[in-house]
Amino acid sequence: MYNLLDKLIKKYEKEPNILEKLKEHLEVQLPKILSTYHQREKRKLNLEKESEKYIHQFLNSNTTQYFYIPTTNVFLHYKDCQFFSIANEDAIWHTILSDISSKKTLLKWKYKVKTSIIKKIKQRTIKQSIPESFTIQYVLNHITPTLLQTREQAKYFLTILGDNILKKERKLIHFINPKCKAFFDFFENLCHSYFNKTLHAIYSFKYKFYDHQYINCRIINFNDSIKVESYWKNFLTNHFLDIIVVACHYSNRFSSSDKFIENNFHEDEIKSKIIYLKNKNENDIIDDFIHTFISKGGNNLLNISWNDMYFLWKEYHNVNGFPLLLFKEQFKSKLIQKMKYDKSGDRFLNVSSKFLKYIQNFCIFWNTCFDHEESNAYEINELCQLYTNWIKASNSTTKPLTEKKMITIIEHFYPNIEIKEKRYILNINCTLWNKKNDIRDSIEMMKTSYVFFNQTVSFLSVYEEYCKYTKKNFIPYIMGKKYFENIILNMIPNKFCSNNSIKSEYWES
Repeated sequence: MYNLLDKLIKKYEKEPNILEKLKEHLEVQLPKILSTYHQREKRKLNLEKESEKYIHQFLNSNTTQYFYIPTTNVFLHYKDCQFFSIANEDAIWHTILSDISSKKTLLKWKYKVKTSIIKKIKQRTIKQSIPESFTIQYVLNHITPTLLQTREQAKYFLTILGDNILKKERKLIHFINPKCKAFFDFFENLCHSYFNKTLHAIYSFKYKFYDHQYINCRIINFNDSIKVESYWKNFLTNHFLDIIVVACHYSNRFSSSDKFIENNFHEDEIKSKIIYLKNKNENDIIDDFIHTFISKGGNNLLNISWNDMYFLWKEYHNVNGFPLLLFKEQFKSKLIQKMKYDKSGDRFLNVSSKFLKYIQNFCIFWNTCFDHEESNAYEINELCQLYTNWIKASNSTTKPLTEKKMITIIEHFYPNIEIKEKRYILNINCTLWNKKNDIRDSIEMMKTSYVFFNQTVSFLSVYEEYCKYTKKNFIPYIMGKKYFENIILNMIPNKFCSNNSIKSEYWES
């Protein structure tokens, strides 16, 4: 800089007017220019400092935070640090500009600050957020005990989701019951909707075993309530993002789901069920099945048919909560190596099982009390009631069956029986209760007693009269309204039925 000044002086040393002008610039104008520039730079530095401070405070507020999903161009708002929701970009702009407008120091840079904040928000993914305790507890309280029995199970499940999202533990398989399918399908649809098929939160969950290594297998048993969509659908719909955030948080906090099991899971009984397959092989599983379900004795008359044995094998899996681990014929060939087998009779000899008694008892009930009848049906709860009364009448010590257990037995031993919605058993008739005769008798009673003489009567009123009829005549069974109405429509000519009602002409006929 000094050399530059020297050069100018030497250049114009013979021109005093120019040197005088140079002196004037150096003494008067240049100090003013430098002072103005210095003040401008000082203001700029101050604005940069204030804007950085403001941006930091805005992005790390204790009351509201914003995040971004790049694959769907969606902004997220963590309002009051309680729940995550979708945010409108224009609304974020308005919030920023309105707030800056109240701060005089940043007014000149408000659009620059706004642009910088939006840019930084786009760099913040939901996977990086740290949820507040309120959000975590809210999610846990809605998973437990509705879907899972304990909070530790809920934390474990969330950690698995987080591992999947963050692409950890890629080899692990988590077996779940098919009853969970509606829940996990709905969850996956939400993943696709929010993240455009780039977030794979449930890929490790499987319903069937297929050549997986046992060491990588884990078992998760959800409550039966997971089958009821009303228990979880609204929660998933409204708090899907909260679940994702908590899941990622737990995955980072506990390192992985297996680390959580190892270091933070203290419910030993549940833990042992989760890792049941981890240190076993096919022979271990079959040996455990034989130990828990089969009794070997010296009575040569005892035997178990292959069909019964395979049912016991499936029951063993149901009890332990994992899918069938061997194909049917593969299991049979391995079992033949361990037990005496009669090929001609397709049965295993010199063995019995305490678990077969209730099955054999039910089969006697079914074979003696049921026959085929088209367009006739019973609800599973009706069959359970019929079976319970049959047991009492037979003076049997066998315990009644649950609806689930009865469905399982029917599906296995009577595969040709049609079951609808796991509730209706179709095209059968029970000799212990002829439902159509009950309806026919009650209708005749209504006609002869003139209960509905000269009236058009709704199906509901007719059903109510039927219920009174069964109680008055000490009939132990009352069929459901839906079945009753279907039979009415088939029993009474169409000309007498209209708008779910029976016309007055029918009662006079």
